[in-house]
Amino acid sequence: MFLSKKFTQYFTPILIPLAFFLSNCNEGSEYEKFGYDNRPTVTSVSPADNSTDVAISTTPVVTTFSKKISTSTATTNTSDTTCSGSFQLSSDNFTTCVQMSATPSASNGDKTFTSTPADNLISLTTYRHKVTTAAKDRGGNSLAEAYTTNGFTTMAAGTFKGSVKKADGDALSGVLVDFSGANVDNTTTDSSGDFNKTL
Repeated sequence: MFLSKKFTQYFTPILIPLAFFLSNCNEGSEYEKFGYDNRPTVTSVSPADNSTDVAISTTPVVTTFSKKISTSTATTNTSDTTCSGSFQLSSDNFTTCVQMSATPSASNGDKTFTSTPADNLISLTTYRHKVTTAAKDRGGNSLAEAYTTNGFTTMAAGTFKGSVKKADGDALSGVLVDFSGANVDNTTTDSSGDFNKTL
């Protein structure tokens, strides 16, 4: 009884504020409560900002955040070229946006989101990627401000084609043709030894 009375007398004034503090110290606590900025930030994007010679073939845009993002706030335009949703990709300073094939897919514990264009991009064009403040973490905290990249530039369109043959002229089928230096997927020769790869 003595211990119980002493515990109540000395520890109650400590436990009540501590319980209040702990109830507010979760992932969703508002950044203003403790004087520090708890809002999510973009930590990386792909294609990398200012990169060039990016393939035009439905290049996915990947965004990684500092915190877990609520998947319900990861949206994009899938029905037309209006700039709607929290993830946007544009070649004309967001007057219009590239139509995406589906809602951004989450990975990395809901920290990384991938958006894929519905069709090939235009060659020799600079595209900027934007994440709006509609993207929020699981506690409802949004980005401090919209994150917009300088952009990436696509490579020139064209076609690589040729043939691989032995010295005697016989075709070599199934030969790997490596385009890694041009940032294009590799291909293999057909039964006639020919290959054809359109950018």
